[in-house]
Amino acid sequence: MIAEFRAGEKIKQILLCRVQKVGNSSNGGVFARGMVTDNSGSMAFVCFDAATVDVLKNMAGAQPLVMAGLIDINRFAGDGSLQLMLHKAEAVKETDDLAHLLPDGGVDIKKYTQKLDILLSRIKDDDVKRLLGSIFSGQTLISFKTNPAAMTYHHAYTGGLLQHSVDVAELGLAMCDKVKDADTDMVIAGGLLHDIGKIREI
Repeated sequence: MIAEFRAGEKIKQILLCRVQKVGNSSNGGVFARGMVTDNSGSMAFVCFDAATVDVLKNMAGAQPLVMAGLIDINRFAGDGSLQLMLHKAEAVKETDDLAHLLPDGGVDIKKYTQKLDILLSRIKDDDVKRLLGSIFSGQTLISFKTNPAAMTYHHAYTGGLLQHSVDVAELGLAMCDKVKDADTDMVIAGGLLHDIGKIREI
């Protein structure tokens, strides 16, 4: 984690990278500068490796990368802060865990997973039960439990999608008590599925 980095430490870690400037250095080489971030903090980086600079200059916006380099004193800042002397950057794999790049909202994943199971158990229609059982399984379930529900406005943290969807379904059921002949199966399904696309979008 960035907050734990110390001067002189060699690191290789997945970080969110934002490139701010790419240019030519005074010795005829190239450089790239920017910021790296995870949910513990942020830090400046500088890179003089031509192959890595070539990768960075083609980035569109912030991207997670496997970044390797040396933590050093930022001599440009003049305040004793640290920076990453980046030596190499590689693309992340689909199987890499990126949760540490997202804000932590303090969601009790175990508790909300139990709430999800209770909601699914309340569905009476066999076809709806089978459909939701199929959706909330495997990699989809893993992503559903770890993804944020939004980028900024609400539940923009690890587990936010699970928390928001379960809360919406529970609120819907509470409203069913006031509405005659409400289809609780559809209310549960609608509440749980209304943001399911976020696992692909975000």
